[in-house]
Amino acid sequence: MKTAVLTFAFSFFALSVCVSSSTARPWYAGKTLQGAYVGQWKMATYTHKLATAAAWISFQPKLKDKALYSKMIQGVRPQAFQLVQCVDRSAAEETYDSRANVDELAERCMFSLDW
Repeated sequence: MKTAVLTFAFSFFALSVCVSSSTARPWYAGKTLQGAYVGQWKMATYTHKLATAAAWISFQPKLKDKALYSKMIQGVRPQAFQLVQCVDRSAAEETYDSRANVDELAERCMFSLDW
């Protein structure tokens, strides 16, 4: 009986590991913060910020070409990291109201990064 219980427990554990790893989402997928307020950006998870940066980048001609050239969005991952850092720094400035649109910060960051 003990062996059956242990076998069941191990099988359940193995199944749950397989299910959770197969449902892992790529870094660029997930809820995005396009159109969000600065206050929402500040409270968002890094994963959501990164997905949003990927979405913003997909509309930038210079970086869109790079993504298409690499045939994967992985080609713009370094730029997505840069964009999140820039928007985080900008959002931290006291001059921005928490109700300001985060898309405007992203536009300014992409301009300053010469994208």
